[in-house]
Amino acid sequence: MSEENIELVRAVARVMWVLDCEDLPEDNAARKEAFKAAKPDVTKKARKLVRQLERRGVSMTYDASAAKKAS
Repeated sequence: MSEENIELVRAVARVMWVLDCEDLPEDNAARKEAFKAAKPDVTKKARKLVRQLERRGVSMTYDASAAKKAS
């Protein structure tokens, strides 16, 4: 997996987690800890999603410069 795909999977995992998280902690430190606990499972799901989309002809790219502006 290329570095670009790794970053893409990480970004997709983070978004999936935010969308699925029912009790998103308001505190930034607590949010980081909660994501850290969920990261292995959500990253696995994100990787699977990205691969399935690629197999179906859907291509995505990760734009690091745009991601830094958004954060």
